[in-house]
Amino acid sequence: MDLRLRNPRTASRLATPRRARSRAAIGVQVWKGR
Repeated sequence: MDLRLRNPRTASRLATPRRARSRAAIGVQVWKGR
């Protein structure tokens, strides 16, 4: 968990707007489905 918080990419993801965040969540769901 600490690594995620330290990574700038993850931080930018959390900072992204709700639309982008929800879109990423959908991508994760599709990836998990596969």
